[in-house]
Amino acid sequence: MSEGSRGKLLFVTPAMPATGGNGLAMRAGNLLEALSGKWDVHLLVLAVGGIENLTLEAALEPSAARWRELPYGEMLDPAFLAAANTPAGPA
Repeated sequence: MSEGSRGKLLFVTPAMPATGGNGLAMRAGNLLEALSGKWDVHLLVLAVGGIENLTLEAALEPSAARWRELPYGEMLDPAFLAAANTPAGPA
């Protein structure tokens, strides 16, 4: 990489980065801001640790060159979902 050029970085996170709210989202927001100081950050959100269908806050938009949320729930195997939702046996 030549001096002055910025590399690209893919940041995959389980929650939409945020400046407030829950700790996971806030940590992702802080990391996004920090990484954007050196890299062109491409953000990929797999909302397994947060709420789906959120948008990136206006305050964090300058930190991401691009961002996208993938519908994680739609990618899970139906057999896994059935097993994950099966109640445990008698306690």
